[in-house]
Amino acid sequence: MWLNWESVALAYNEVGKDAEGNVKVDYVAKTIADGECSQESIDKAKSYYQQVATKKVMDANTPEDQIGQAVLTQYSKELTQISIKIGTLMRLIDWKYGETQSKHRNEFATFDIKDLVNTEFSGKVQKSNQAGSDTSEIDSVYSRK
Repeated sequence: MWLNWESVALAYNEVGKDAEGNVKVDYVAKTIADGECSQESIDKAKSYYQQVATKKVMDANTPEDQIGQAVLTQYSKELTQISIKIGTLMRLIDWKYGETQSKHRNEFATFDIKDLVNTEFSGKVQKSNQAGSDTSEIDSVYSRK
């Protein structure tokens, strides 16, 4: 779900807000203007992430008087995670193809992630935090110099 224009536009708007909460660059409007998606599809994506946030807040047994703010905070967290995932994907694409502005970066929504198999990159690896697991996980992917 996070690898589509609607999700990315919503995420970039969320993480691109200034201290007062105002959107600095309206990626939603730009994505619609570029024909990558429609207002209807943006609204559906926004509704989806609001539902995800609401479910998490309700599952956490949040007190009734705190639900509204908790949903807004969780919604922001959901979109922030998308922006982090997209950033990681862009850095891996850079490592694979060696160009900071590779054509593949602009085609991420249709990019076949399997093309990144065996890509060498620099990053941080740590022991898995899953119970009973002896595996390692990639914690972060560093930018290519």
